[in-house]
Amino acid sequence: MAIEWVDVITWVYKTLSEDDVLAELLAGASKVKGFQQAVYTTMAPQVDPVSGKTPIAPFIIVALADGGIDERSLCGSRFLANPTLRITAWDRQSGSVSYARIKPIMDRVDELIDNKESYTTPRFWIRRDSSDVIFPDPSSGITDYGITATYQAMVTVEIGV
Repeated sequence: MAIEWVDVITWVYKTLSEDDVLAELLAGASKVKGFQQAVYTTMAPQVDPVSGKTPIAPFIIVALADGGIDERSLCGSRFLANPTLRITAWDRQSGSVSYARIKPIMDRVDELIDNKESYTTPRFWIRRDSSDVIFPDPSSGITDYGITATYQAMVTVEIGV
């Protein structure tokens, strides 16, 4: 048994982190492109590996949302896995919330991975399932918020003999 969602997250992370247009959007108006990693898997680290500082919004988190149906089989052998990823562009504001910075980021994410084929091993296709807005507790007076989307991958698995 393989854990195909690790391959999917690796491909998505590589695709997003190597895109110059996305890097420019993540830099924001007052920062230099590449000042921080800005694309993270699972959660943002306490210390960014590039800047050596706490990550600054905006940034992206790529995480597993659901391992999906992992046992589709044919003649006793697995042939398809369907993991779902959650990709969130996070921002932080004090006062009113504006999506002006993170909407173009999520538009670019969508352009890079929605309805795409990986051409890797294992081979997979990925498509967006849903999108939403999230607001953790804003009791500090500073609001962390994000645009989030789920993407489902359809991974072809080599059929064992």
